[in-house]
Amino acid sequence: CLAVAGVDAEEGWLAAAGTDAVYVYEFDGVAVGELSAGIEDAAGTTQLSALQGYLFAGTAGGLQVLTDRPWVDISLVEPYTALPGGTVTVTFTSDTDGDYTLLLAENSSSAGTTVASGSVVAGEATVAELVVPEVESDESSDLRYLVVVQVNPGDADRVGHDADYFERNAV
Repeated sequence: CLAVAGVDAEEGWLAAAGTDAVYVYEFDGVAVGELSAGIEDAAGTTQLSALQGYLFAGTAGGLQVLTDRPWVDISLVEPYTALPGGTVTVTFTSDTDGDYTLLLAENSSSAGTTVASGSVVAGEATVAELVVPEVESDESSDLRYLVVVQVNPGDADRVGHDADYFERNAV
């Protein structure tokens, strides 16, 4: 018995909620193909929605985010407030081995600048450092920065990411 369906034809899948799991099928925009996965952890789903490679499953207990992309979790950004030229440490984990890129942006609508990169091992904490930018003559000395960690940044269809903030204070 199908409760609801979520579709992302660009990503090539269709999801359907049954009473015992959420089922993900291959989908080319016209025909439903083979079963790709049955996700029993999402049993009891009553609503599904798809957006940019992510499937959101609503249950009586809350919301689950389902994806085949790397799951990245920033656990610590310290210090939260830093001076220009100082160092900020970002600690994160990924559920997938791969390469990572640490981006620094002034807000969520800017592309950001790469400030660190390296490799990540699934399930292990990765620590990356960045240097807080100096104050430009035409900007406020107090500025809030967005730190973005991307895992597998070279694969646009399978990038996982998380973001957090820190603040640069006046000298």
